[in-house]
Amino acid sequence: MITRILDSWKNLGRQLTQYLKRWTKPTTAVLAEETLSDMVRSRADLIAENALLRQQLTVLNRQVKRPQLTQPDRIRMVFLARCTRFWQQALHIVKPDTLLRWHRDFFRHYWRRKSQNKKRKPLCWPNNTSVLETAVTEVESLVAGRAGSGESVGTDVQTSGCHHRPTT
Repeated sequence: MITRILDSWKNLGRQLTQYLKRWTKPTTAVLAEETLSDMVRSRADLIAENALLRQQLTVLNRQVKRPQLTQPDRIRMVFLARCTRFWQQALHIVKPDTLLRWHRDFFRHYWRRKSQNKKRKPLCWPNNTSVLETAVTEVESLVAGRAGSGESVGTDVQTSGCHHRPTT
């Protein structure tokens, strides 16, 4: 009786294995169709898709239970997906929506950094203020001298952010 039960379990195991093999094996028509579609594709497209698949294998081969995608992994996957037209078929460890979200995030980050004001050197350096002050006083004395001689002066002199018009 025990041998009969064991034989039935073995038979069930064989049937399950054959069912799984048939279920996971693509049909020959699908294989032929995919092969023909790959023959039409460009070499660069196939190389990019292959690199995308290899990147996913690299992540899966990490010696941890559940590998996490690091920021460089995400950047590589977004870049490689951009290089091929068939990137959705090549994704196996993330959803296409997730990859699109990463792409939007990277794009937003790129433009935010690009549009930031860059720190510029000030127009007046602290050690040059004395030179600027002497130049302003010289200009003021010249303007005052002309104004005292009866010449009409119509120019504005700017000192420390204020506009002064000489009095006549």
